[in-house]
Amino acid sequence: MKILGFKIPIVYMPNEELEDRYAQVFGEDEAGMVLGNYDGVRKVINLNEDVYPKKHEGGPDEEETRLHETIEAINSITGIEMSHPQIATLSAVLHQVFVDNGYKPLKWK
Repeated sequence: MKILGFKIPIVYMPNEELEDRYAQVFGEDEAGMVLGNYDGVRKVINLNEDVYPKKHEGGPDEEETRLHETIEAINSITGIEMSHPQIATLSAVLHQVFVDNGYKPLKWK
């Protein structure tokens, strides 16, 4: 996907690798099951392939996670500085609005 001129690939990786990367950034105590993350250094969205297999067609959980990580990327690139709880709330509410009102911006290429 493109965000403000940056091409942000979506990469699926095993849970263990995703947890290791997450722990490097946030510390071992914060690691656990990670659904996805935005890597601002590499400018990539990582999704947990153990939760979302590569051939997954984008079910509700994956769509919400993609939306969440997209907001994380926008937050990082623009320097908005939303907290993680704010991003989690915004992504969950936007996802609900999109789904309940038949808006389909979540069809990812």
